[in-house]
Amino acid sequence: MLVTHLLKEGNYGNLGAQKVITNRVPWVILGDFNVTMKMDEQSYGCSGISNDMNEFRECIGDIEVEDILSSRFQFTWTKSLKNPNCKTLKKLDRIMINEIFLEKYSQTHGVFLPYLISDHSPAILRIPNAVNAKKKAFRFSNFVTDKREFLPIVRDVWQVEIEGFMMYQVVKKLKLMKARLNHLSWQNGDVFDRVTKLKEQLKSVQHEVDCNPHNEVIKTKSCKVLNDYNEARRDEKSLLMQKAKVEWLKSGDMNTAFFHKIIKGRLHKGRLMSICNEQGENFENDRVAEQFVKHFQAFLGRTDEVDDFARCNINFPKQVSHEEANRMIRGISNVEIKNAMFEIEDSKALGPNGFTARFYKSAWSIIGSDVCKAILEFFHSGKLLGEVNATLISLVPKIQTPNKVSDFRPIACCNVLYKCISKIITNRLKRFLSDLVDENQSAFIVGRQITKNILLAHELFKGYNRKQRVKKVSGANYTPILFWTNYTLSELGELYPL
Repeated sequence: MLVTHLLKEGNYGNLGAQKVITNRVPWVILGDFNVTMKMDEQSYGCSGISNDMNEFRECIGDIEVEDILSSRFQFTWTKSLKNPNCKTLKKLDRIMINEIFLEKYSQTHGVFLPYLISDHSPAILRIPNAVNAKKKAFRFSNFVTDKREFLPIVRDVWQVEIEGFMMYQVVKKLKLMKARLNHLSWQNGDVFDRVTKLKEQLKSVQHEVDCNPHNEVIKTKSCKVLNDYNEARRDEKSLLMQKAKVEWLKSGDMNTAFFHKIIKGRLHKGRLMSICNEQGENFENDRVAEQFVKHFQAFLGRTDEVDDFARCNINFPKQVSHEEANRMIRGISNVEIKNAMFEIEDSKALGPNGFTARFYKSAWSIIGSDVCKAILEFFHSGKLLGEVNATLISLVPKIQTPNKVSDFRPIACCNVLYKCISKIITNRLKRFLSDLVDENQSAFIVGRQITKNILLAHELFKGYNRKQRVKKVSGANYTPILFWTNYTLSELGELYPL
């Protein structure tokens, strides 16, 4: 392992020459780079990308390193510790690693400690000796749907007689199918190891063909190995695309190295080695999860009394007509259920049962009728089975260097049946939302863009703290929007006419 420490500020320009020294060995770079990489790495006064930032970005791209997963302090440098009016904080100190380091020391992480009497935050690189392996839950691999054994397995399991209402039957049959589908995905061993082994076999047998071009047995063997190798590569690509969740890349070459890097980086950044509660106490390893449970139970696990909606004298000026309301509550058809199911992306985040939308689409000829009955059963009874309603809570960081439990927001990963029901309701509601929601709300409505209000606010408040008058808004036909100043755009236009 090669460790490079920046002894002099601004020394990042010479890092390109040191890449040759690494020669495919784990490489760590740490210290003061004297420049930020992004605009949000400065607490005050940064509104654009400087030449130094561009130069630093190019250098990092050339030497192929990235920031390590880190915790505690987000900003590592302060302009003045003694000045209470100082607002300038920056992330100048970094711990950066290359891909080889990440492969060998996947559990490593960095910690930036308090400044104390220095203007820089001390950086610590932690490399755990071992990590306890956890039993993995069932996760359906999309490439299994391309196997000829897939549909016979689904048909065989789906013929099992189970008593109970339809949604219960569907859930139980899915559970029975897990073991056989898991065996199918692993029947030839690890997908990535299989690609490597078949590649070496193909090299060897093609060499034999070159030495014995008229040997029919060897040529037949070569064709078989080539077919197995191509199949394994397709499986590898499908599995990597599913894990990487790269939806914009639909075709092209195999791109396996690209997918591998995305998956490794996501797994590395997704780990939590330590966390602080709202009181500033630090917890590590097994005690991390406990702090999140306590935090979210504090404000999500309580019940508050609310006023009866009928007693609230709220006037809704925009309402749907009786005809439109009846259209929204009309009966659900099997075609509508199928269309909603097939609109779900194949590689969306998995729910607790581990099945993807690709499974339902590929096996629709067998399971489609029962799935439609189960969903219709929900709309008729209003009751949802607990297994379908269950979700996996995933924590998404709000900032680049999360330190406290409040720096994360929870999102729920739902089962595909739940997603299908939600999409049916959403598809009916979204046709009328643009007529009900005011134009000031520019996000989450079909035909509107969230960037519109952002650009408008930026135009209005650019230079707001200057002594000169507010700058004029370029362009026209902006939708009136209410700001904290209690002025609409039209009123501002009267104060500062264009």
